[in-house]
Amino acid sequence: QEVPFVMNALSRFRRVCAEASLFLALASIALALIALRYDEPGKLLVACVVVTAPLALILGAVGRFVKVDQNGASWCARIGFWLGFFVSILLLLGYGMSPGTGARSNAQFTSTLRQVALALAQYEASHGRLPPAVVRDREGRPLYSWRVLLLPYLESHLLEGLRLDEPWDSPHNKPFVTQMPAYFGRPGDPSATEGKTSIEVFSGPGTAFEGAGQPFKNPDGSTNFPDGLENTILIVETEASVPWTSPSHIRVGPGSSLPPLGGDFHRRSPWFGRFGEPETFKAVFADVSARTLPRSLGQAKIRAMITRNGGEPSPVPALP
Repeated sequence: QEVPFVMNALSRFRRVCAEASLFLALASIALALIALRYDEPGKLLVACVVVTAPLALILGAVGRFVKVDQNGASWCARIGFWLGFFVSILLLLGYGMSPGTGARSNAQFTSTLRQVALALAQYEASHGRLPPAVVRDREGRPLYSWRVLLLPYLESHLLEGLRLDEPWDSPHNKPFVTQMPAYFGRPGDPSATEGKTSIEVFSGPGTAFEGAGQPFKNPDGSTNFPDGLENTILIVETEASVPWTSPSHIRVGPGSSLPPLGGDFHRRSPWFGRFGEPETFKAVFADVSARTLPRSLGQAKIRAMITRNGGEPSPVPALP
C-alpha cells in the first residue's frame, strides 16, 4: 500500500513541476520582452537570467526525466523544459553580448552629453559666444561641424592632423571620420564605430546657435537667453546618425519640421534589433543639465525649448 502512495505523490510532484516549468518559461519570455521594450531593462533581465528561466529549466527537467509511469513526460514538462532551456541560453548570450544595457549605458550616455555641453560652455567662455553650427570658408561654403571646434576641450590631439581650411570630406580630412572621440558616440549604436554621431544642435532664428553662435550674456551684462538657460536646449539626440565632422545640423524655421529625435540604442537585442520606436530622447540644456524627455511632448513644446527668446519658459518634467 505504501508503494502506490509514493508513486501517486511522485506523480503529483512531477505534474506540479511540469506545470510550474511551463509557467516560469512563459513568464521569463514575457519579462524579457518587457525588459527589451523599456528603458531600464537591467533588473528584469537579471531576473530572467538568474531566476525564472533557470527555474523553468530545472523544474522542466524534473518533470521530464523523473518518470513514475510508462507514459513518459507530460506535454507541460516537455514544453517547459525546452522553453526554459532555449530562453536561458538566449538570455545569457543576450545579456552578455548586448552593447548597451540598462541604467549603466543610460547613465554613460548622459555623462558624455554633459561633457559635450561643458565643452560648449568652455568655448563660450573663451570666445564670448557659442560656436557656429557650421564652420564656413570665406565664400560661405560649409567646411565642417561645430564638433570640430570643441576638440581643444575634449581631445586636442586630433587637431594636429586635421586641416581646418579644408572641408570635412577632403582627401586629407576624411580619414579622421573613423577617429571620432567617444564623447560624440551613443552607447549601443553600431554606426558609432563608423565615426557617426547622433548629437546635433539647432540653428535658425532664436536658437542658441543662431548666426555665428550666441553669447550667454549681452554686452551690457543682461541675459541673452531670456527664456532661461534651464529651458533652452543646446544639444539633442537624433534618431539618425551622421559623420561627426560633417557640417550637419538641424535648421529650424517657419514651416520646417523637426527630424525624429531619440534612439534608445541601449534597448537593443542582439537578435531582434531595437524593439519598437524610441519613446524618449536625450537633451542637454544651456545650464548643462542633461534630461531624458518624452517624444510625446510634441513639436510645439519641443520648439519652445529650442528657442532662447520665444517667451515661453515652461519647465519640462524629465524622465528618470
